[in-house]
Amino acid sequence: MTERQGNITGFALKIAAILGMTANHMAHAYSNVFPIWLTLVLYWFGGLTYPIMAFLIVEGYTHTSNLKKYATRLGIFALISQVPFSLMFGWKANVLFTLLLGLGLLWVWDNIRSIPLKALLFIVGIGLSFGCDWAVEGPLIVFMFYYFRDAGRRGIALTMVLPYAVVFTQVLTVLPAELSAGMDLGAAVATGAATTSLPFIEFAGLPIVINGSALIGFCNLGYALVGFSLSTLLLMFYNGKRGRPMKWFFYVYYPLHLFVIWAIKVLL
Repeated sequence: MTERQGNITGFALKIAAILGMTANHMAHAYSNVFPIWLTLVLYWFGGLTYPIMAFLIVEGYTHTSNLKKYATRLGIFALISQVPFSLMFGWKANVLFTLLLGLGLLWVWDNIRSIPLKALLFIVGIGLSFGCDWAVEGPLIVFMFYYFRDAGRRGIALTMVLPYAVVFTQVLTVLPAELSAGMDLGAAVATGAATTSLPFIEFAGLPIVINGSALIGFCNLGYALVGFSLSTLLLMFYNGKRGRPMKWFFYVYYPLHLFVIWAIKVLL
């Protein structure tokens, strides 16, 4: 393992992941209440969370003394978290299941000697993630952090190419066309030829109307540029030390904060 230099502990990484996760889920739940700028900012900081969680799964895998107990604990809290997660996001599996699949890929990589069987199990594991949050790329990010773990900061950068590429591909296939349509509608609004209740931004004195797809594009763009960049920076300065233990707090916090955010949304 490459020697790590920095002053960021595992405890600090978990706090950052919790803050980003909470911000992101609040943006999802209260986007119809918050002003558009606040929704965007909260969503962007959500990009902190998954890379850190995936990285910490690798840390847990490499340092645990009992992998079966570690996986069982993760699976139990994935099941517990599914109810509040489904209340918030519908019937897809929550991110703890994604991480559990990533953990399974690490075990397969280290313990299955047959190349065909290893490849088959990888395909099955990644296929199962289609029903999860962070489908496909999620377990692959876990695996890449493990595969490149001896490359230090370079390995972190190489791994982060995947989530950046996925988000930028999604944004570039949607946002330009939506902005072009928004500019046309904005010009019509400026001349009085059309009206709209949709939000807009001003550029060069002209309004650009933002529809739902364009807003999602801006959310995803900042998710990568802000959230992924911050998580990459934090991971590069991780010192390899656990810091203050908070294992159970993180597991309990995940379903609890989802339930609280959902309950407040119902009451609004």
